[in-house]
Amino acid sequence: MNDELLIKYIQQTCSESEREQVRLWLAEETDHHRLFELEELYALKTQMRYARPARSEQAYERLLHRLHAQTPETNNRTTASLHLQPTSWKTLFSYAAVVSILCLLSANLIFLAQGEETAGTEAYNTIRVPKGQRVSVTLSDGTNVWLNAESQFSYPSQFKGDRRQVHLQGEAYFDVTPDRKHPFMVQLPSLNIKVLGTQFNAKAYPNEDHCITLRQGSVEVSTPNGKHLQKMLPKDQIYYRKSGKWEHRTQTNAAEASDWINGGLRIDNLPLHEFLPDLERHYDVEIHIQDAAIQDIPFTCHFKNGVDIKEALELLKATKQIDYIIDMKDIYLYKFHP
Repeated sequence: MNDELLIKYIQQTCSESEREQVRLWLAEETDHHRLFELEELYALKTQMRYARPARSEQAYERLLHRLHAQTPETNNRTTASLHLQPTSWKTLFSYAAVVSILCLLSANLIFLAQGEETAGTEAYNTIRVPKGQRVSVTLSDGTNVWLNAESQFSYPSQFKGDRRQVHLQGEAYFDVTPDRKHPFMVQLPSLNIKVLGTQFNAKAYPNEDHCITLRQGSVEVSTPNGKHLQKMLPKDQIYYRKSGKWEHRTQTNAAEASDWINGGLRIDNLPLHEFLPDLERHYDVEIHIQDAAIQDIPFTCHFKNGVDIKEALELLKATKQIDYIIDMKDIYLYKFHP
């Protein structure tokens, strides 16, 4: 496999035929996937800006310090590749250290479960993304998954059997590799999704409303008890409320649902108390409503990548509906008084 083609695949600049060529190559041998993991770490331009620069650089220095004492044999566990982008990478590592690099980098930048969980007969890895962070992972079949802050995602090191089963609590965007003989199944806290090959966003944090947005292809969404089942078309949205209410919307702006991938945060006519959990996850803060009169005030706004928490609060304050006080990571919201 040509290295230049791998880098084009990582940077999403290759054609559809080249993309399929890489996916077929990845599926051939485990060693191919490990080499691809290294290529992803070394790419001149990774796909997203997920990790905070200071945190990334600290992890990188720890990695350099520890790599000299480790060999591939000490960390030979197969894993999917994790993409986290610091502001800059220094000198490239040696190919012999690929597995060690993946394990150490994962441990420093996100929480990747050290032990393996079992679901049926397959061994599962679990990724836990902290508040204020985002991460992407490429699964063994070539499927790409982007994970939002405070998400937990479990997946097998290698898919086996007649289906590709994963588990999600939180928010993720999926670009699923087509395989009609092996449907891709996503188990959420209150919904199940069946996929053949498609792109969609799933937001399913525990104890919150679930929302599935389809961008391309087709998926089938159902409740575990079978009461609700819906085949979705592009631009469809399914809302499953905590109350048990099922809503099917058509002709939505599917691209907006995954705006968080690029570091943005979009609020569309939501009452204050409903979107505060998104603000808390996005900025790694705790927000406290001090005046019950403001909790149902609706807001519509779009915070672009790079907008910090103070700038976001100033935008909300500009509506002359709320005011705020920041105390370290705690934020207190009050009714606005001129």
